[in-house]
Amino acid sequence: MTLSRRVGAFAALIVLGAIAWIIPGQVAAWGAGALLYPVRQHVAASVPDTCASVEFLSAGTRLRGWRCGSDADRRGDHSRRVFEAVQSKKRLIIVPDAAHNRSLDGDVWNDIDRWIDDALQ
Repeated sequence: MTLSRRVGAFAALIVLGAIAWIIPGQVAAWGAGALLYPVRQHVAASVPDTCASVEFLSAGTRLRGWRCGSDADRRGDHSRRVFEAVQSKKRLIIVPDAAHNRSLDGDVWNDIDRWIDDALQ
């Protein structure tokens, strides 16, 4: 192998080594940049009927968008509709220590189950 080929091979190894060392750190930065700073696009759609156009100004930045009401039930709305829909005798069931995924255990669930059975008869 001639001297110029050795120098060329050595230079190629240095370049490949630099790429292998730099690229892994840059991939993470590219991913973070894509998540934190997405491409901004103008929305050409008209404002939905249930929304209002709003504009916020702060520190020299203008943000335009829509403010829409929630489609989800508010606390107690679903229970109120069920209570109004049931035509039979109503019953108040106290749920002690109510919390997400813990409120219908033990005796409470049995009380609700009995009430539903009675309502459907």
